[in-house]
Amino acid sequence: MAGYFEKTWLVNALKTIINPATEEKQDDIIDGIGEVQETPTSYTILDRLKSLYTIVNTIWTKFDGLHVENESLSIIQHGHDDSSTLHFHIDLAAAATTRYIMIDLSDTVNWPHAYASVVHIDWFGVDVDSDNNGNYTLKLGFLANVDATDGDIHVFHDIAGSKSVGNQYYDMMQLAPDGWICAATRHLSSEITLNDTSYQTDVNLPTLIDPATADTPPGSGDIVLVATLAAGAISIDIDIGYHTHSPTHP
Repeated sequence: MAGYFEKTWLVNALKTIINPATEEKQDDIIDGIGEVQETPTSYTILDRLKSLYTIVNTIWTKFDGLHVENESLSIIQHGHDDSSTLHFHIDLAAAATTRYIMIDLSDTVNWPHAYASVVHIDWFGVDVDSDNNGNYTLKLGFLANVDATDGDIHVFHDIAGSKSVGNQYYDMMQLAPDGWICAATRHLSSEITLNDTSYQTDVNLPTLIDPATADTPPGSGDIVLVATLAAGAISIDIDIGYHTHSPTHP
């Protein structure tokens, strides 16, 4: 649906309905809606429309409304007092599979979030630049049931590419209003690996803070990247917007 749905359209429509010049027709409006009041002067339909106009105008002034353009819908989203962002960059040239902790849920000191209950992914962008031999797979997911023996990974986004020189892979996803809730009870995936010994609370993994050093143990609820390079060389950039909730709000 092309075109704009703007503040002016709704405002003008409401102004037309409640134009004082037509207020003598309020009884017709009441009858048409099927509502009968003993005293039409006490909070009539027109009074209600005036109240609605005031509310809508206030909201639009504050949030600048919503619009539909080029078949893409932008909407008003609710905000979070714990919204955070991160950026990760790594260059890979050796054929291998490497796992990185993107968000350490339990670490509220080095990662900019307040709660250690669950991560909600609000948006993310992935950019991969490859040489002419690049052959790779990237998987983003969250961990569950991690202990000293193994853990489960639930993949929520994966990329497989074999790109030529000068070509890039880019993906951007905006998730609303609450994003992906990274908990096994709230997310269904066809890519779940159970009892994966790559994730143990006593075996450290590298993180985006220091991708070259395995110094952080994984835990349930962590967001991880699994990068597999089969051939060639690639450059990866990942940006994530997320928020966390308290244990009482999953």
